[in-house]
Amino acid sequence: MTLNNKIANIYSLQYMYIHSCEISNIPGNDKISVTGEWKQLKFASIEYTEKQDGQGEEWEQNFSAIITEFDNKTENELNSIKNNAVLLRLDYTNNISKIVGSDEFPVILSLSSTSTSHTYTLSFKRNSPEAAKFLQSF
Repeated sequence: MTLNNKIANIYSLQYMYIHSCEISNIPGNDKISVTGEWKQLKFASIEYTEKQDGQGEEWEQNFSAIITEFDNKTENELNSIKNNAVLLRLDYTNNISKIVGSDEFPVILSLSSTSTSHTYTLSFKRNSPEAAKFLQSF
């Protein structure tokens, strides 16, 4: 990983349901191709980390996005995303797009809210056999 990648920030979060996309994915390859309609989610803050376990067999992935601006449509969208198989697209400030999840190992998000601060948090913590992959055009 270069220094440029270490300091890049996520500026865009998008998702796509597994059942509504076409995926070209080769296990072990660090690239993935996805076609379909990405849906944008606006966030106030976001964090994604991944690290390989000591045996080099799995990747521990942690994701959290705090959403503060929402209306009924956004609230319904968030409720429909939770507990469904999705891919996440994270666009970074260094012009790299990473895809978290795959056709074989999709992401399942949980949703929590706080009534005092009127925020929603989309999150997951999981072990995956593969790291997030670079988005490649078909």
